[in-house]
Formats: sequence, structure tokens, C-alpha cells
Amino acid sequence: MEELKEYKLPEKNDLMVCEPQKNWGGTWTEEKLDAFDKIFTVIKKTPQHRYQILTKRAERMAEYFATHDIPENVWLGVTVEAKKIVPE
Repeated sequence: MEELKEYKLPEKNDLMVCEPQKNWGGTWTEEKLDAFDKIFTVIKKTPQHRYQILTKRAERMAEYFATHDIPENVWLGVTVEAKKIVPE
């Protein structure tokens, strides 16, 4: 896979991916879904690394993973911008 050839990291890493709101937000498009599929293909092909993916769009993350497997080397998280938002 071409994407893997571009990134050579040491044997084992913890990688944090701060997901921009624009990618999880808005309307799902074929292009957006394809981009996520490519990202998670690379993640699955690099099991020696652990990835933490953060977003403020918990509902979109849940929607995506309702039809896609969560790789074993991924920690998903939701960031909260204000205390009043916590119940959402």
C-alpha cells in the first residue's frame, strides 16, 4: 500500500490523531467515507502502533463505526468544549 511507504516510524509508537470537526461534521459524502476508509486501512496495517482518535462529533463517530469495525489498536475519544455540553 502506497500510504505505508510514505511513513516510516520506529517499531512502536502511541499516535494521537486530533480529528478536525469538518471531517466528522456535515453531510456524509462518498469522498469523506473513502478518506476515513483509507485512514483506517493504514491503521489496521500498522498494528504495532496505537492510535488515539479524538473528535467533538461523537454522534458522527458512532454512525461511522456502526458499519465499520474499530481496529484493535485504536482508542476512540470525544473531547468536550464546555461543561454544559457534557450531557450531550
